[in-house]
Amino acid sequence: MKLISTIVYWLSWPFIYLVINNTRRTRVVIRHKNEILLVRPILNNGRWDLPGGGINSGEDPAVSACREVSEELSITIKPKELRFIKEIQLVSRFVKMQAIVYEVQLKSKPSIKIQRKELTGAQWANTKTLSSISKSDTLTDVLDVVELD
Repeated sequence: MKLISTIVYWLSWPFIYLVINNTRRTRVVIRHKNEILLVRPILNNGRWDLPGGGINSGEDPAVSACREVSEELSITIKPKELRFIKEIQLVSRFVKMQAIVYEVQLKSKPSIKIQRKELTGAQWANTKTLSSISKSDTLTDVLDVVELD
C-alpha cells in the first residue's frame, strides 16, 4: 500500500499544486488528555498530519474546520468548541498555503471512521510517539506553534 501511495503522491503533484497552492486551509489539533489525533492522508507520501482541509468560497474557517473533521474522521465538533490558535504560512515542498489552526479538547475519545478516499489511517499520538513518526511539513510547522503536554 505504501508503494501505491507513493506513486499516487508523486503523480498527483501537478494537480495538488494547481488546487491548493496559495489557498487558505484549516488544521485542527484534536486533543484528548495528553494525546493529539493524527491522520495519514493518501496524498502525503505516508507521513502523518493533522485533520483539516480547504475552506470553501464564503465559508467561515471554523465551520470549514468542523466540516473537514466530520468528513475525514466522522467526528462531530461545533465551531464554538474550537479555540483559534494562529494563522500560519505553510510551505510544503513547492506549495505555499495559509493555515488557520484551531484546537479542541475532547472529554472522551470518539469513535473514528476514516474517509478511505482521503486517508489511509488515523492514530492518537503523545509527545513520545510524535518524536518517532514521519511527520508532514505541515504537522511540523503546526507543532512549532502549539504547546504539547
